[in-house]
Amino acid sequence: MKLVSMKNISKSFFGNYANKDVDFDLFSGEIHALLGENGAGKSTLMNILAGLYRADVGVGEILINGRPVILNSPTDALAAGVGMVHQHFSLVKNFTVAQNILLGTSSLENVFFKRNSEQIVEEFSNKCKISVNPGRFVWQLSVGEQEKVEILKLLYRNTKILILDEPTAVLTPQEIEELFITLKNLVKKDGVGVVLITHKMKEVMQIADRISVMRNGKMIKTLKRLEVADETTLAQLMMGQERASSTSPARPVIPSSFVSETAAIILEIKNITVKNDRNIVAVKDLNLTLQRGEILGIAGIAGNGQVELLEAIAGIRKVETFEKIVLDQKEISFLSIKERIKLGLRYIPADRHRDSIVGSLTVHDSVILKDYHTQSISKGPFLLHDQIKKITKQIFDEFKVVGPGENVSLGLYSGGNQQKVVMGRELRVNPQVILAHSPTRGLDLMTTSFIHQLFNEKRSQGVGVIVVSEDIDELIDISDRIVVISQGKITGILNKDEYDRVKIGLLMTSCHLEPPVI
Repeated sequence: MKLVSMKNISKSFFGNYANKDVDFDLFSGEIHALLGENGAGKSTLMNILAGLYRADVGVGEILINGRPVILNSPTDALAAGVGMVHQHFSLVKNFTVAQNILLGTSSLENVFFKRNSEQIVEEFSNKCKISVNPGRFVWQLSVGEQEKVEILKLLYRNTKILILDEPTAVLTPQEIEELFITLKNLVKKDGVGVVLITHKMKEVMQIADRISVMRNGKMIKTLKRLEVADETTLAQLMMGQERASSTSPARPVIPSSFVSETAAIILEIKNITVKNDRNIVAVKDLNLTLQRGEILGIAGIAGNGQVELLEAIAGIRKVETFEKIVLDQKEISFLSIKERIKLGLRYIPADRHRDSIVGSLTVHDSVILKDYHTQSISKGPFLLHDQIKKITKQIFDEFKVVGPGENVSLGLYSGGNQQKVVMGRELRVNPQVILAHSPTRGLDLMTTSFIHQLFNEKRSQGVGVIVVSEDIDELIDISDRIVVISQGKITGILNKDEYDRVKIGLLMTSCHLEPPVI
């Protein structure tokens, strides 16, 4: 049974097409993967189906269960059985799981009656075979558990068309496996149709029934998974054959001078303790060293102190206790953020919307946010606009930024292209240490490969790089060492010849396989 039929869908922003005459359909009981580079139009297409955007008037139509529909809002979409789980969850953190699931439904009267709400949700979750603890607060949950709550919230509203945007971006291997089991149960037993927006082609080959590939706002091809020979085929469809062949840059060798001398340590942290926003200790007596010319990966389930650790190093978050924080043989514990930046410390936060960009600012203004006061950008109180335009163009050309133009608000760009602008801004100067949290989250294969290559180039120049990521495969690919953190403490440190996905996953869940050696 065909659940969705989107025909000749077009959507433009400021005269630029994000979607152009796109056809897409979804059947009951299938997982349909939607692939494409950043700016290819896949999220725009699904936002139209979810009621967040309106397609251009006068062209195309959307049919759900064979009937034409007009989706003016997410409320309309939910009424038609369409629900979307976005990368940034919409849960109320101070509410319980049960309260979040029932909020805004006909069971609203039970939201603040603990026993009633928990019983309703427990019975429903058992029916869906999605295990959750109804009484726990959302802020106590891992990202994987929160994702289950988001899915249950939509299913409780009789959603039969489920759209998941990059659902595995911050999950451990064990959580990914659990999610895939959940999705397979939903499509097989309940006839739900799932649209999976992702950049992880291994996962597409593992779980998808059909695969649609978009490029430059157009639908390139839809095929069954069994018709796809390998991941290379998908990469060629996404980017074109010539570009796809250039997505695996050679890894440069570390210059021996950077790793053989005592002075090779570029960053040293000793006995650092940091609290989170709830005034609870997030990092406890942690010791860490970073060498020149080293990419140090930090693995851990979201919410285990990674954000607080990087913010403390960058000077954004207060350090409760410490012995020392040394950058390039200089004590920086009492230095301001601005002074740390001058010493070559650059920080790429996890949440670009909250910490990296101001959505209402133009791209030009966003590019100079951190160094508008420098001589290369301004002269006295006056900005050097020609120089700013030149820098912006360089970032656009180097990072292949795609969007509606340089003079519009950065908030109008796709999330991946926003991240490209942030990366370009942070790395265009010569850093000594780069702190990067989930730098490739939401980015396409080509841009991810380019950023990895950029980190490798910085590494070969003697720059120290710390990459925090919940994507274990990414850390295994690019890191010289991997530090695993759980509950604010180091549970293991692995050298390259010790890498093992299962072992890392266990360490992320506080399983100490062996005492960590600093």
